[in-house]
Amino acid sequence: MDVLAQMACNTGYSVCVKMSTTVAASNKQGDVKLLSFGLGGSNNLVIDVSIAATAIAIAQLKRTP
Repeated sequence: MDVLAQMACNTGYSVCVKMSTTVAASNKQGDVKLLSFGLGGSNNLVIDVSIAATAIAIAQLKRTP
């Protein structure tokens, strides 16, 4: 989510990020809002992001040097 927000910032838009951790600590969700985006009559563009990590993926990351 931080990478997406940074990419949006790099384009020159003002960005607001709201992030939370779900009950499972490996799952994160949030919104990246590009302010004053001006898309089809709307002022802002909100991208809803959900990131989920499985136990298998976590185990593989821990083994990677």
